[in-house]
Amino acid sequence: MAYKFIHAAVATNLGLVRRRNEDNYYFCGSLIKKDELSSISSASGVFSARSSAFAVFDGMGGFDCGDVASRVAAQCFKDYEEELGSAKSAVDSLKGRIYQANDKLCSLIDEIGKNMGTTIASAAFKEDKLVIANVGDSRIYRFFEGKLEQLTVDHTEAQSLLSSGVISEHECMDFPFTNRLTQFIGLSPEEFLIEPHIREIEHIQQGEKYLICSDGLYNMLDNEAIGKILSYEKSEAQLCSELVCQAIKNGGRDNVTVMVLQVKDDSIPDIDFERTEELPPSPTAPPVTKSPALTADYAGKVADMRRTSIRYLGLLLIVSALLIAGVAIMRHFLGDYTI
Repeated sequence: MAYKFIHAAVATNLGLVRRRNEDNYYFCGSLIKKDELSSISSASGVFSARSSAFAVFDGMGGFDCGDVASRVAAQCFKDYEEELGSAKSAVDSLKGRIYQANDKLCSLIDEIGKNMGTTIASAAFKEDKLVIANVGDSRIYRFFEGKLEQLTVDHTEAQSLLSSGVISEHECMDFPFTNRLTQFIGLSPEEFLIEPHIREIEHIQQGEKYLICSDGLYNMLDNEAIGKILSYEKSEAQLCSELVCQAIKNGGRDNVTVMVLQVKDDSIPDIDFERTEELPPSPTAPPVTKSPALTADYAGKVADMRRTSIRYLGLLLIVSALLIAGVAIMRHFLGDYTI
């Protein structure tokens, strides 16, 4: 059977505010290791859609913790392609790795006594099918035939209230603490049992482009700008560079990591894998400055997220109960006084 190929590239950048890059990625066997930490890095390659996996991680916990969390989670995907290729269910296999990452990070938190966590947005190609999974607010988009579609669902307070009908889409944009997470890797099962959002695509198609990114991208670029860049007839590496440069140009308030995957039918005899560290900044982007981070209390935010995840669920249940009760009362009232 002739499988399709995934032409892929990834790029990560410190941004203009953070002192440390707390993002990481899994790029079909490659990730940023501890001794390879840099403000800027990239990789590119061509892989078979028979068995290949990709993921982006956005670490939380502040200086010397967020990068640990994202790296620990990325390391849990080591040699994943071999398991994926022989797995009966790509969904169960991918979820298993995510739960493994959560368990390992929770054990590390207990060991060193520091609060930390990470998001994950992952894509697993198996026999020309695609399974995506996310925990947190890192995203996966599909760009095809001129349309950009978000495939993941953010695990944030604002998104949960929007999905429940408590707030409107317009209100969601202005909701306080829009990016406060309700789920992330690093939550102890005793506190909250994480549940990755899963989506399956049965048949990937020639020409589809998939974008995996941290919030450092979409908080700086809206969907229209992202779609416009992905519409360009450029290489995956060039598209990654353009996305990162525009995010930095628009403020670069966070680390930004982007991964572009394009489905192609062409068969390429030799895998073209290339990795570069400490790339010079793009001439179209503002210079990267390592100014003091605006994250002095960032580690405390992770602890707040843990408590918020539990409090939020209780609040959502109460709000839902009040809404149901209100509807019942109105129906009773109208029933009594309507002729």
